Amino acid sequence: MNLDERTRALLDLVEAHRAARCEELLSAAQAKAQVIRNEAYREARTRLHEALAQERERAAREMTLAQAQFNTRARQYRQREANVLLREGGNRLPDELARRWREPPARARWAEAILVHAAALLAEGQWEVRHPPDWPTAERERAAQALAPRRRGAIRFTPDPAIRAGLRVHAGHNVVDGSAAGLLADRAEIEARLLVHLEESHA
Repeated sequence: MNLDERTRALLDLVEAHRAARCEELLSAAQAKAQVIRNEAYREARTRLHEALAQERERAAREMTLAQAQFNTRARQYRQREANVLLREGGNRLPDELARRWREPPARARWAEAILVHAAALLAEGQWEVRHPPDWPTAERERAAQALAPRRRGAIRFTPDPAIRAGLRVHAGHNVVDGSAAGLLADRAEIEARLLVHLEESHA
């Protein structure tokens, strides 16, 4: 082998070594780049997951707050509506009771209910039943006859111009007030019953 051939062989060897080394370095660089990319992807996914979790938490807090605000406004609206209805209902009750008293069937039921209630509460003996002056005599007599089996003692019916509707039963110092004014005296109880009725109607 002459000098040129040896030189060429040596250059080929150097070139082969250089190419192998370059391939080795390139492979290492590609592997390292892949590791870096994988790590970057993992970090990006972690950051994205954390950001999404934070966003979900923020959205959940905002929805909870919005729901609480809605519930508060709805409750306040219902309270205002109930107050208006209670006020209107309270203002209309006296006239409504007077209207019912003017209807003979309703008046008869009202009078009977008061007298039966009084018979259960008041002692026997003489009663004074105060009533509106326009309560017909025939109805008074029927009420007294219907009550007779439930009690002993005389009943005196006394017209009372102060009573617009209903009856007020006196037995000594005890009174069962079934007049319109007596029924409306306990405003708190009336409003409580009206509220129950309103809640049931909205259920």
